[in-house]
Amino acid sequence: MEGELMKCRICRESQLKPYHVREMMFGLKDSFEYLECTNCGCLQIKEYPKNIGKYYPENYYSFNEVTLRQVSKYQRLKNQVKFVLNPILRLTNISKLNLDADLARLKKIGLSLSSAIHDVGCGSGHYLRRLHNYGFSSLSGSDLFIEKDSSIFGKVPIFKSGLRELNGTYDLIMLHHVFEHMPDQKETLEILKTKLNPAGVLMMRIPVLSYAWEKYGTNWVQLDAPRHYYLHTLKSAEILAKSVGLQLLKVEWDSYALQFWGSEQYLQDIPLRAANSYAESIQNSPFSKEQIELWERESQKLNEEGKGDQVVLYLRAE
Repeated sequence: MEGELMKCRICRESQLKPYHVREMMFGLKDSFEYLECTNCGCLQIKEYPKNIGKYYPENYYSFNEVTLRQVSKYQRLKNQVKFVLNPILRLTNISKLNLDADLARLKKIGLSLSSAIHDVGCGSGHYLRRLHNYGFSSLSGSDLFIEKDSSIFGKVPIFKSGLRELNGTYDLIMLHHVFEHMPDQKETLEILKTKLNPAGVLMMRIPVLSYAWEKYGTNWVQLDAPRHYYLHTLKSAEILAKSVGLQLLKVEWDSYALQFWGSEQYLQDIPLRAANSYAESIQNSPFSKEQIELWERESQKLNEEGKGDQVVLYLRAE
């Protein structure tokens, strides 16, 4: 059967541990078999669903995404100065002069405002809007599942295309919670590698098996069956990267309280998009403000210990 798993697709190990995971974002509760590799630790769906479109309804992409408006030329100039002078401004200890975590990451890997940046699986372009408002001038995005080619503010092109159709090369290619949805993991990385400039960086934000998986098992919210085909460990991610000649430069943990409240909801049989889910209604959810704040602090602690349930991977061609 096409897509059926016989051996681990990452390291070819044949000893695999089965789990059955329900679709719980929309509460469909269809069950899917996943297999955990006893060698690299990767958890992967046994068979790719033939009707996967059923699990991406129209409202899927709107989840947790806020449309950002274009800022004024004056504000954009202020943002540019803030980005360029960030190391100096940080010495002032004035919090409003500090970059947020996402922008600080770009600064740390040596990008400039003119660096060529492409966002794969960008949807409506949330991250690209933010970067444009900070003064980045060479931005683009692509998403195979948008209706047609478009642009952000008439300046940032978004293409309806797959990876193979992308033209040009980039200083940074971003995949924000996209890679786990892709069936052909090795081939995808091979293509992405060809789209990088010689010193270019591939930045991937993905969920990883860690503390939340150990605590909640098949109720861990980021399993997201059947949309997430692969849930990596750091070991399996590095094995995969090395197999295509990519070097893992750095790992940053950026999990947050979702790993707790989302998983606790699943334990209570509350789907992520239910009317009484914290994602839909803070007032009607089963959790207090104090409980959420406690989980945010616990998430931060897990990140500091390298045990959060999602990471940012930085990769470069060897």
